[in-house]
Amino acid sequence: MRRWAGVVLVVGVLAWGVGSVFAAYHHMGEEDSTRFINVYPELAGSKLDSCALCHSGGQVVQGSKTVSYGSCQWCHYKYGYDASGPIDETMNAYGRAFRDLGRNEAAVAAIESLDSDGDGYTNKAEIDGLRFPGV
Repeated sequence: MRRWAGVVLVVGVLAWGVGSVFAAYHHMGEEDSTRFINVYPELAGSKLDSCALCHSGGQVVQGSKTVSYGSCQWCHYKYGYDASGPIDETMNAYGRAFRDLGRNEAAVAAIESLDSDGDGYTNKAEIDGLRFPGV
């Protein structure tokens, strides 16, 4: 009986943690992820259904160490929790193309044929392959 209680506790904590991660990217009134999913509804809940689609990570020097930040940490480091910093410094090439064409569903469709990251594959090919098109 104690063993089952432990399993239930672990599963509950994991479910809460996963739910918290996916809920985080819709914070502060963010609607761009919804615009992407409106064009690609089959990708809801995939790794592309996140801030990392349009935002990159970065590095900072702390003392004598270089520390790498993921896209969420980098955005909060550069843009701040109060949205006062330069958000452009957090965006990857796909995110900038999306922004420049209007940040709407039409912009998502319009940049499909581009190769935002210059790797030889169109954004649409990378999206179909569940790869980030801006990195």
